[in-house]
Amino acid sequence: MSEIINSLQACRLFSAVDRGYLVSIEPQLKTIQLDTDDKVYNAGELVPRLFVIVEGAVRLNLAFLEGYSPFVTIVKAGRFFGEHYIFDDKPCLATATCVEPSTLILLNTELFFKVFGEQPSVSQRLAHGLALDCRDMSQLYGWDMTQGVEARLAKLIRHLHHIQDIPSDSDAPFIINYSHNELADMIGLTRTAISKPLKQWKEKGWIEIRNKEIRVLDLSTLSQLAM
Repeated sequence: MSEIINSLQACRLFSAVDRGYLVSIEPQLKTIQLDTDDKVYNAGELVPRLFVIVEGAVRLNLAFLEGYSPFVTIVKAGRFFGEHYIFDDKPCLATATCVEPSTLILLNTELFFKVFGEQPSVSQRLAHGLALDCRDMSQLYGWDMTQGVEARLAKLIRHLHHIQDIPSDSDAPFIINYSHNELADMIGLTRTAISKPLKQWKEKGWIEIRNKEIRVLDLSTLSQLAM
């Protein structure tokens, strides 16, 4: 059985596509393997392809101001990215960086539009996803303009938990393996700015800080700060 086909079927975008159809386009697919910190693409480049993650994870950061690369999201195995840039045919606004060793499936523009036109389930799910992205981005940046450091940091932690696909009824601590500098960069702040709320949350027993690891013990309370 083909690992590529299995990976496409595990991705929600292609999960309703007949396996025989995926087998027919497999010769046109390409896979690449990248290491941690390798760039998939840089802001300002043209990205004429769709990426599906087989293994690993990729972080997306906007890069519209020099020295400021706000965090967008982390895309994990079984998900896809790059679709926005195929449609508008303009240089991308984000840099995509592997946060761990990753294997990606690539669909070039010609193949992407072939599948998009021939498979209604793909076009419908993609349109729905793009609409949700527009809504989320509008809410995110409108919200961030009015919020303080504590709320922005709490919102980031809630988002990192969400993209880990951790069961909502899990009692295990949520572990964050990013440094203070990395967390600050994700929300356009400095390490000094986020040190105070992290210290306060530690004193209140909401988190533990162990070397480079943050263990979130009370996600519910932190989520309330992000409202």
